[in-house]
Amino acid sequence: MKKNYILVLLSILFGYTTNAQITLTQNTDNIITATNSVACPSGDNQQARLFDLASFGINSDFELTSGEIGVQSVSATFDVTVNVYDSNASFPTGFPGTLLGSQVVTIPLGSDETIVSYNFSPSITIPASSTHVVIEIAQSDTTGWFIGGTANETANSFVKSGTCGITTYVTTDSISFPDAHYYITVSGDLLSVEEYDLDKMSIYPNPVVNELHIDLHDSIKVVNAKLYSITGQVVLQIQNKKDIDVSGLNPGVYLLKIETSEGSITRKIVKS
Repeated sequence: MKKNYILVLLSILFGYTTNAQITLTQNTDNIITATNSVACPSGDNQQARLFDLASFGINSDFELTSGEIGVQSVSATFDVTVNVYDSNASFPTGFPGTLLGSQVVTIPLGSDETIVSYNFSPSITIPASSTHVVIEIAQSDTTGWFIGGTANETANSFVKSGTCGITTYVTTDSISFPDAHYYITVSGDLLSVEEYDLDKMSIYPNPVVNELHIDLHDSIKVVNAKLYSITGQVVLQIQNKKDIDVSGLNPGVYLLKIETSEGSITRKIVKS
């Protein structure tokens, strides 16, 4: 019965804190065609897209968790590397910026005119200070596969290939392939204050006998704190304080919900 009480209480405290996933895309559909792409027929190729983070409502740390690549054709199982770079609106000027992370992705045989999905492992954090990111698909030899595209896009695709004499990124429009619309998308979640800064909060000692202490950054203020029993009853409440006297409580498991100036966080507390 005690476990059921805890599950009910957790659903009340956490039921409304999930963040909707955001997908960075400039393709207007996800139908890969046999014609909407271009690549150097042999040797190295890099294809990329530049994403303006503000246009997707991203103004804090953003955690990339997954992505998708369009495949026009593949003649053998092939590995490509997805690189994530910090960038700016003047790209390709200044490229490469800071490399935030990479992921090797396997393109399987038989995936012609399909989309290959993958996960970033580990996830890649784009800092709040970034205004733009470049997502690059890189490979040293394209004799085994060709990237795919869609019929329409909302921003230019970029290509580079030293083998074909394109040593810096250019738009596909500028090399007379205006219909080359690479399918390159990535998805992730905004890291809220609760997930990022407040996770650094320290609550000690735990287990506790007499007094709990809340240790957090000086810029963050405790507004109030409530201690819940496993049945969901508020047994103790304080305001504007970082110390909590729990000496009068019975031994057992409690949940402490702390409201701060930057959001809220909940922790399990054991009273000895």
